Amino acid sequence: MRKMPNPYLQSLIVALAVVVVDQLSKVIAAKYGWITVNTGVSFGLLGSNDQLVATAVFVGFAVLGILAMQLYCKKYPLAIGLFLGGAVANLIDRFLFNGVRDWLPVVVLPIKNNLADWAIFAAVVLLLFSEWRKGQRKRSLR
Repeated sequence: MRKMPNPYLQSLIVALAVVVVDQLSKVIAAKYGWITVNTGVSFGLLGSNDQLVATAVFVGFAVLGILAMQLYCKKYPLAIGLFLGGAVANLIDRFLFNGVRDWLPVVVLPIKNNLADWAIFAAVVLLLFSEWRKGQRKRSLR
């Protein structure tokens, strides 16, 4: 029987991959002039309060990251790695570029986002779906 890899290591590897792919995609997008720097939060909200936004985002993601690692890492290492990788990639942008570099157009909205945003979104969907399925299984056993 094969031993499962350490879930913390799995999360770390996924997070590192998300950071590398996101940052490389932004370098390529910058070469084509596709980059928009979002100094606010989602959808550009609070765009004029750069330091406040950066501090709030950093503290928020730090708290969420610690909670996620403690509560969910053993059960959902992929989701936690996606979430943490997306958060770290966007924090790198905030500190190096004073905002998040967005370049992927969102088809249904007049905004752009980036691969880190999609990694965070995928992590949340994966966690919600997994927890929903767990609840469904418990109900079917009653």
